[in-house]
Amino acid sequence: MLLFGKEDQDDFASSVERVSPLKRAQSLVVAFSLVLGAGYFLQTTLAANISINSGASVEFGQGIQVTAACSGSTPLTLTPMADFANTSGAGTYKFKSLKLSGIPIGCIGSDFTFSAFDSSTSTALPIFNSSSTKAVVHYSSGGFIRGVGGTGITVQSGSGEFTITFATPVALSGSVHRVTIETGSHTDFTCLSEGNCELLGAGPGGGTIFYYSATPFTCGVARNKLCNYLEVAPDGWNGGVDPLLHGCYGSGAGSGEGSFIFGEGAYNSVRLETGCTDRFSLGYDLNQTADRVVKRYSNAGYSDWFIPSKPELNELCKFARGQATGNTSVACTSAGSLASGFRAAPYFSSSTTENMKYRWDIWFNSATETYLHGYDDQQAVRPIRAF
Repeated sequence: MLLFGKEDQDDFASSVERVSPLKRAQSLVVAFSLVLGAGYFLQTTLAANISINSGASVEFGQGIQVTAACSGSTPLTLTPMADFANTSGAGTYKFKSLKLSGIPIGCIGSDFTFSAFDSSTSTALPIFNSSSTKAVVHYSSGGFIRGVGGTGITVQSGSGEFTITFATPVALSGSVHRVTIETGSHTDFTCLSEGNCELLGAGPGGGTIFYYSATPFTCGVARNKLCNYLEVAPDGWNGGVDPLLHGCYGSGAGSGEGSFIFGEGAYNSVRLETGCTDRFSLGYDLNQTADRVVKRYSNAGYSDWFIPSKPELNELCKFARGQATGNTSVACTSAGSLASGFRAAPYFSSSTTENMKYRWDIWFNSATETYLHGYDDQQAVRPIRAF
């Protein structure tokens, strides 16, 4: 663990003292409140001082040099900042944000964890939301992003630096006497564990959430679950561009017509997989059909991927072409451009007719719907999952 300030139990620490000019600032607050009346007045302020080893003071808003495990001898600059919220006749200074700069590329892959402490205990103070005591930032290959437990903070990423801002700061700046920095290996998390799954954000299965409905829809292989999201597998899910695969000949025990209902892609996919028969006579292996390939796919610990039903494929087409998803009554069109990773080709759906011999598909380059022999024609495949 690395702190800024003097050494304390093998940690570099510094104390944050109350500023005597605070009272004068509060007097100004009253003056402002007389002019402004009720409501809020918000401004950035230098709310407290940080004592360094020599006893000299550096105000909030000024940088302090620190080191971290991943930075070696390279000094980092930590700049804590406070905000003052003025209400009618009152006001408080709170630890609002901090900036860390001078971060070397050797820290890529690390998590930075920040905590704040008062002057008398070793218990970390809540610093944002109502009870969160740690703010974590991850240095990914693409820049700085929120880490585990990051709901409630925003991260502004720059070149070798980042700024954390707390949406709802909790800690009074006058109570903060010590701020700690820890660096360590990255902790993986999902939007489900964080409770902040977002449309077009990262899904728990390592893909992208391309559809969201506030009203749950029926989902699952047995059509006995409720879901709100659809997630598409990442580009390169099968080791390269989306594969062109055969369907199957549906004359087995599970054959029948595949549902055209939104949310029943998983149900269709299981029936396709159980209904397929060996088609070596047509020149391809049953184990390499679209249904079997998707059934074997697993990512980020999830193996519940499936081929979308026709209306689910329509939403995926809209996503692939940069169109708004969410309204299943709106058809995909040729507007926009096809996103990288998707083929300008027909994509399989799991909606079928005539004992699963024919499948509906959508050409992602033109948004045209067609109806083909699933076992004769090779079509592109991109798995999705519902949750």
